[in-house]
Amino acid sequence: MRGGLDRHSLRRVIDVRGAWVLLGAAVVLPLVSATVLALRARASR
Repeated sequence: MRGGLDRHSLRRVIDVRGAWVLLGAAVVLPLVSATVLALRARASR
């Protein structure tokens, strides 16, 4: 019973962490790409 409970809680933690990673990637990737494009535009001028 204890092992099953730990396994269930571990799976829940992995699901939550995965959701946060996806959310973070959705927010960070556009910011990073926009920053890179801005730096390239500034460097090319």
